[in-house]
Amino acid sequence: MALARALVVEPKVLLLDEPLSNLDAKLRLRMREELRKLQKELGITTIYVTHDQEEAMSISDRVAIMNRGRVLQVGAPVDVYMNPRNLFVATFIGRSTLLRGKALRVRDEKASFISEKGIKLEGRLTVSGESVKGRVVAVMRPEDFSIEPLPGANVIRGEVELVMFLGPFKQLRVNIGGERVTAYVDPEEDVRVGSEIKLYIMPDEVMIYPLEGWEEVEFET
Repeated sequence: MALARALVVEPKVLLLDEPLSNLDAKLRLRMREELRKLQKELGITTIYVTHDQEEAMSISDRVAIMNRGRVLQVGAPVDVYMNPRNLFVATFIGRSTLLRGKALRVRDEKASFISEKGIKLEGRLTVSGESVKGRVVAVMRPEDFSIEPLPGANVIRGEVELVMFLGPFKQLRVNIGGERVTAYVDPEEDVRVGSEIKLYIMPDEVMIYPLEGWEEVEFET
């Protein structure tokens, strides 16, 4: 009803503050689609405030990420997701594995990385090489891992600690020398708790960020 009253006056800008927060999961999905359709039909510029990252990505043309009153990045959802500007945005949008460590052999936009517990990876720099001389964080999305060999990929070996069936994929938690990595695999893959596994991830999917200034970012253990 509140939305209907707001639309009656034909506003130039519509502000929606957590409009779906009190709905159950199934109804939220349906209302996302309806709101997106309605906004396109009416052509009203809409500012949509939400803490649900998936909701923001699915219904927006442009996303603004804020933290403590500061706008950290603005852009199309796919750009923000694929190229987060800093460590906070990388961890706020989507799910990620974070490994603390240091960058070695920085060259152009690439760097070799070694974690605090000795995991070695090749990755891509998200900032200039001068900014990664201190502690850094390697960020990896779970959907970027594969259990099938990939030419030129990083190879990570570990033990499966958890397997969760989530419909379109299985979520794995893998213990790699004391570090925990989250990966998504095909739901039909026969992966079991306690089994040894190799995970493959391409260097371009390993994003390396300076840790300085973002020490409050939470790391999974």
